[in-house]
Amino acid sequence: MKAIARRPKDVEDLQGLLAAHPELDVAAARRWIREFAIAMSMPDMLREFDALLAQRPPHG
Repeated sequence: MKAIARRPKDVEDLQGLLAAHPELDVAAARRWIREFAIAMSMPDMLREFDALLAQRPPHG
């Protein structure tokens, strides 16, 4: 839900969640965010999530 709200605090929280949970099922998260982005006519939502993923430290 943090990826959907998109407030600065939510983005900050999402960055922390991504860093704390490297085992996140990214494909599943992207599917849900994509569905919300389509339903809300907000295509940037998925691009913004992908940008946060790109900033995430490598897992391993």
